[in-house]
Amino acid sequence: MSSYAPNTEFCLPELLTGSYRSFDKLFSAANNAFIQPFLQAVPEGMIVLDKDGRIVYLNNCGAMLLDLDPQSVVGMFVSDAVDFTPTILSALESGEGYIERDFAIQSPSRGLLRFTKSAVVVRDDEGQMLGVVDYFRRTSIPEFRPRSTCNTMTARYRFQDIIGSSLGLRHAVEVARKIANVDSSVLLQGESGTGKEMFAHAIHENGARRNGPLITINCASIPESLMESELFGYAGGTFTGANRTGRSGVFEQANGGTLFLDEIAELPFNLQAKLLRVLQDGLVKRLGAQKPIQTDVRIIAATNSELRNAVDKNRFRLDLYYRLAVVTIQIPPLRERVEDIEILLKHFGSMIAEDLGKRKPVFDRSAISLLSTYRWPGNVRELKNEIERALILAENSVLTKADFQSIAARLDRFSTDKQRDFSHKGISCEDCFMLYGNNNSLIEIERAAIVNTLSRVAGNVSRAARILGISRNTLYRKLEQFNISG
Repeated sequence: MSSYAPNTEFCLPELLTGSYRSFDKLFSAANNAFIQPFLQAVPEGMIVLDKDGRIVYLNNCGAMLLDLDPQSVVGMFVSDAVDFTPTILSALESGEGYIERDFAIQSPSRGLLRFTKSAVVVRDDEGQMLGVVDYFRRTSIPEFRPRSTCNTMTARYRFQDIIGSSLGLRHAVEVARKIANVDSSVLLQGESGTGKEMFAHAIHENGARRNGPLITINCASIPESLMESELFGYAGGTFTGANRTGRSGVFEQANGGTLFLDEIAELPFNLQAKLLRVLQDGLVKRLGAQKPIQTDVRIIAATNSELRNAVDKNRFRLDLYYRLAVVTIQIPPLRERVEDIEILLKHFGSMIAEDLGKRKPVFDRSAISLLSTYRWPGNVRELKNEIERALILAENSVLTKADFQSIAARLDRFSTDKQRDFSHKGISCEDCFMLYGNNNSLIEIERAAIVNTLSRVAGNVSRAARILGISRNTLYRKLEQFNISG
């Protein structure tokens, strides 16, 4: 069976009878009563641009998704019609289309918009590019906020919204509170789902810049070809389809406030030197502009990986690392703060139940024990999702182990894998069952694994670390944490 993939380029005679030398004439013809129903029946947004980036057609579905009037935008430059840098401009610049690409676009008025898009380059029968057709659909359905002339964003979280009493989390919050009122750059490090965005919002809200804008940009979600203009803006007429009056970048938008650079490790290497210069003197030069603009911005950066490792692998500049990591806050993963799980269950249970119009849930001991044993690779975000799923499907307000069957199944697979792994290392299945039995908490399992392994190697820390698959430094830290004499 063969599958069909649409071409990203076609000639007009293959599309309609007749040869059209100008794009607007084609879509004037397309607006007739015969062809219009076919275009409106396309189950996706469709916007058509001429080679200069002007809108010549927008179907009703596209108008709804972009919150635009399909009639009034015809003839406008696409970058004048929307309040973000349109990704379709990259197809106009390169002359190359693409199929089913995912984009996350930061809109100042609506926040993060996620689309799946296909771009088709349209050429005449002589091969000259006439324009591009952009097909798009939303890949998530957060409710659109009303269009606003304000391009700022206020903090949604405060320190009291960061739930937990574990030592590692309390230390992270304590450091964040201390540095909130100074302008030093902050680097937040933590796995995905640990709450880096909450920390960034809380630091901004608790600082002297709380009345200024908080602007967020995700360095991993913006195409490399558009990243520079998103960061620094561009002057009018810089490239095809550009806003005639130019557009500010996120540094200008965050002036007097805070700029949150999420997933900073994904910033293209060629832009890191430019970012460093802006951080050093605050001067931003828009693409195509002659004069720089002075900005006053506090930087908070975040990464879900160890940024110093990217430096060691020559993927991240050392000088930029030191500029960003004046203060580094390590946010612990949920598996290292097991004592917080019961608190989080009560917090999220009450909050989600209220949103769903259900009674406040009670988690029995079997559920708490199960959820405390799981390692939570998705961290707090995963825990919240599991609670929501359980509440939706539960028949009453008392949640038990049976309401978290997917977690139990994952633990069973994990236990089987560990038995196989430990058998290769000379540890018996009986010992493995002792370490990973259903009645033990994750802390008990971890401590027992260390004690058991040290016993087998006569206290040799280096050998024990190799068997456990961790570094000697990590093992020494665990020995101190669990009060184990090595």
